[in-house]
Amino acid sequence: MNDVLRDRVVPVLRQRGFRGSMPHFRCVVDDTLRLLTFQFRSSGGSFVVELGHCASGDFTTSYGAVIPQSKMNVTYLSPRSRFRLGATDPLDDHWFDFAGRDNGCDLSATEVLAFLDSDGDRLWSA
Repeated sequence: MNDVLRDRVVPVLRQRGFRGSMPHFRCVVDDTLRLLTFQFRSSGGSFVVELGHCASGDFTTSYGAVIPQSKMNVTYLSPRSRFRLGATDPLDDHWFDFAGRDNGCDLSATEVLAFLDSDGDRLWSA
């Protein structure tokens, strides 16, 4: 799945101005840092795409650590400030299941790209 995401999704993220490497990506839009992280289920077979945003520049966590913008990722945000791509509600969950499906990796990558197009901007500005 990692290879398919690198081949199909990461180039699209790059075209949209994202920097970083698997699993964490960031992009500055105006004065906002948009964040995207891929998180795989520890037992395998599925993953989530978490989105979040914060002011551009260094980020101070709730426990006082200062994270440089170049190292910032979704995991530093509070859970209430994270959104799962494909979820129907900001508090819902959505997993991309690739195991056990014919062409599961390609189908999951296609789903991620479709949700980025349909929901990405809305979730980043929520």
